[in-house]
Amino acid sequence: MIQVDKRLQTKVFLAGLSVSLADLVMFATLYRALANIPSAQRRDRYPNLFRWFDFMQHTIDPAGHYRRIDIRKPRFQRAPAAPPATPKPEKTKASDSKASTSSATAQKLPASTGPTQAPVKTKADSTAAAQTSETSSTAAGAAAEAAPAVHAEPNGAAATPPKQDASSKKEKKKEGKAAPAASKKAGDEPTVDMLDIRVGRIIKVEQHPNADSLYVEEIDLGEDKPRQVVSGLVKFVPADQMQNRRVVVVTNLKPAKMRDVMSYGMVLCASNDAHDEVEPILPPEDVPVGEKIMFEGYGAEPEAQLNPKKKIFEKISPDLRTYADGVAQYKSAPFMTSKGPVVSKLTNAAIK
Repeated sequence: MIQVDKRLQTKVFLAGLSVSLADLVMFATLYRALANIPSAQRRDRYPNLFRWFDFMQHTIDPAGHYRRIDIRKPRFQRAPAAPPATPKPEKTKASDSKASTSSATAQKLPASTGPTQAPVKTKADSTAAAQTSETSSTAAGAAAEAAPAVHAEPNGAAATPPKQDASSKKEKKKEGKAAPAASKKAGDEPTVDMLDIRVGRIIKVEQHPNADSLYVEEIDLGEDKPRQVVSGLVKFVPADQMQNRRVVVVTNLKPAKMRDVMSYGMVLCASNDAHDEVEPILPPEDVPVGEKIMFEGYGAEPEAQLNPKKKIFEKISPDLRTYADGVAQYKSAPFMTSKGPVVSKLTNAAIK
């Protein structure tokens, strides 16, 4: 079982890109031995073997002829978004400090920086003031000096605070905008569940009337009518191989005009580094058209339509690849359907 676990470290199936006789025989052979392993030890002892076994028992035995073995899988959680920055408290006005004049004086007399504060009194001046009978009036005067300046009207009207400098207003406005922008950037990292990716079938394919390298396809996605999609696959896949081909389509991109023909989606393809081999990735044969591709650990609802200015797909696509076994993945999560993973003949290839 150790050797089988090592073999399955980078594979979904024991041999090839789909369920084979080797998987069926191995499943039946190891069933009793794996069922006798305590549930708390299953994931730690043979993680790859139990991952394969759990996939097999839900794929090749849907009727449940073999009793299901409970395999607890780890849950993936997104990192929590950064909390919004709290705004700075406003400075206390002079009128709010009148009730506690003496305490305000004691706190603000040592502080000597800032353009609106009064000059710091010397220790000798404070001592002399404390020894006089006019201590309370001196403290009140010092508090008024330390607080923001207030101009009295000559006719006895209510005092009005001085106008703020225009440059200081601009600086405060910039500080207020900077914190929300930072928190939004930290909490809005694009992930694959923002894409609406579905299984489709090409029911009609034609040469683009204005471009030799483009096909115009009509794809059945289980909707009211086929969806028109333009793909640059003329140099890589013959038209007869495109007809009735099962494909995987991103359906929530903003419709775009490609050489005067509208395209309402994108067929996902695997491509080698030299970009001289390109082919659409392949969903399992029995998956119904319109089924949504799922990714373990990413279950949010997709965007209704991606904003092209945010370049969401461009930020996600570097993490879309096939690996040594040909399985299409986003980071470490396979493209999964109800009948198994999406695959490609091109291994270790980018998906675009």
